[in-house]
Amino acid sequence: MNFCSVSSNPGKTGTFFYTNAFRSLEIDSTYTALQCRDLQEIHQLVRSGFYSGISVSMPFKNQVHTLCTDLDASTFNGEFINTLKIDEAGRVKGFNTDLQGVYSAISLLAPGEIAVYGDGAMGKLFSVILAATSRSHQVFSRKKGNWHQREMEVDNIINCTSIGMDGKSSPTESLDGVKFLVDLVLNAKKLENLATRHEIPYFSGMDFYLNVFKAQFSIYTDRELPEHVVNSIKSEWDNRAP
Repeated sequence: MNFCSVSSNPGKTGTFFYTNAFRSLEIDSTYTALQCRDLQEIHQLVRSGFYSGISVSMPFKNQVHTLCTDLDASTFNGEFINTLKIDEAGRVKGFNTDLQGVYSAISLLAPGEIAVYGDGAMGKLFSVILAATSRSHQVFSRKKGNWHQREMEVDNIINCTSIGMDGKSSPTESLDGVKFLVDLVLNAKKLENLATRHEIPYFSGMDFYLNVFKAQFSIYTDRELPEHVVNSIKSEWDNRAP
């Protein structure tokens, strides 16, 4: 079996984790990160017959429903899709394993008010689940015109923006009153350091990814990924050369 991820700006995380998981479990499969410019290029990958699964990143998560012949309930009727599973007949089923990361993060939030930074696909997904679980929250974004108000005092912050990917920036400089912080950016060093300095519990982009990865791996391979394998790969990732 062959798998790939598609993104306008592909990273190395998925390839590292999947390649090591396949090796550890002696599964004869490959995983490659591919750059795609538009939905048509993803369609070509689906029709190639080469891939059994495709991991979908932004900006395609709310577009690939048109490629699916079936939708899992987790996708909210195709609004949120990050996983395509392709069977031997070429049928495509869409899933949303981001939900596992969202539920895991929300389960750890402190009581009280919640600020969600960003109203892209992930910000909207968090907002949907927070509303469904009766958690009061406010979404801040430039599109909404309230980004300048984001540093109001709240009990929880969920950063769904890409700010911090450079390792130097942060979506906020103020953590006054914050009791729990969720940040979906991998290696967001500045915000993580701010949280550490203020002794605030921090749910990182890697914490989020591991929940998503385990759920997605199970869909792709019909096998549960043992926790000790996940921990071993995570340890290798942490110790890798810069």
